[in-house]
Amino acid sequence: MKKTTLLVVSLFILSICSGCGSAGPSASQPAAGPTSRSYQLSLQGSVSPGQVTGLSFDLVLPAGVQLPLDSQDQTVLPAGLALSASAPSGALMEGRVASGVLTVALVSASGLAKGGFATLTAGIPAGASAPSASAFAVTNLQALDLNGTPLTGAAVTVVDPP
Repeated sequence: MKKTTLLVVSLFILSICSGCGSAGPSASQPAAGPTSRSYQLSLQGSVSPGQVTGLSFDLVLPAGVQLPLDSQDQTVLPAGLALSASAPSGALMEGRVASGVLTVALVSASGLAKGGFATLTAGIPAGASAPSASAFAVTNLQALDLNGTPLTGAAVTVVDPP
């Protein structure tokens, strides 16, 4: 009995300490096992703060990048796509993946400020390097004002979080 208890306690301590002293893989080092990396989605361009109340765009995902999906409808789960703390309260966002493209739709009656509005947390396969933020491509961007009028000058970028 003492040996079994000692073995269980030793395994518990070993499991706790196994991550000690490691900062984890960097963006340039291949991961030893499956891992994740977060990116920030940011509103940029020549729009006024609060002017953009609706936003939709496609985000072409780099090869191998995986997002956690609802098995029923392929929407991205909050662990993979979530509004940032800086997003206006009451904002609603949904993302759906098809053929390696994430389609994002976001609405906010109070409008978006320039800067980060969402966090994308992507799964990286074992042995692969996490892609840089510039490996993602934003296409089919549509920005709307409160009246539903299309806005020009808005841009969405993918950046490494601060």
